This record gives sequence, structure tokens and C-alpha cells, in this order.
Amino acid sequence: MQRYRRTSTVASLKRYLKGLPMSESESKGQRFVALCMLGMLLFNYPILALFNVSGTLFGVPVLYAYLFIAWAALIASMAFIAESGGRQ
Repeated sequence: MQRYRRTSTVASLKRYLKGLPMSESESKGQRFVALCMLGMLLFNYPILALFNVSGTLFGVPVLYAYLFIAWAALIASMAFIAESGGRQ
């Protein structure tokens, strides 16, 4: 028994390729996936190595400051995407 009816990925892709607008949930889903990919990039080795220096930012080591700021920005972005309505 299906509880929720979702359109298939193939149908969504066909509709996108034809130039038809996507539904609000499809658009939000794609934004969340892109945000997850951005998070994986921000917290992976090459980027973290850039901030692993011996300096401080307001008395906090640069790496710790970067981790906190990037984490807070990802959470704020997720909240913005989740709360955004169907405005065009």
C-alpha cells in the first residue's frame, strides 16, 4: 500500500527537459541535494587544509572558526530553503 504518491524520477526528468515547470517539492528536493553536496565539499580534506593555519580569528583558531561559520551557514541555508514559499 502506497502512502504517498510521488512522480517517478523519469517523468520528472522528461517534464524538465520539455521546459515545463517543476513542482515546489521537486525544486526544494533538488536544492537540498545541492546543499548536501556543498556541505560534503566544504567539510572535505582539500578545503579544510586551506584553513589549517596557525593563526587566530578573534582569539579562535582559524580552522575552528571556519568549521563553525560553514556549519552555521549550511543550517541557515537549509532553513531558508525549507521555509521559502512558492514565490516566483
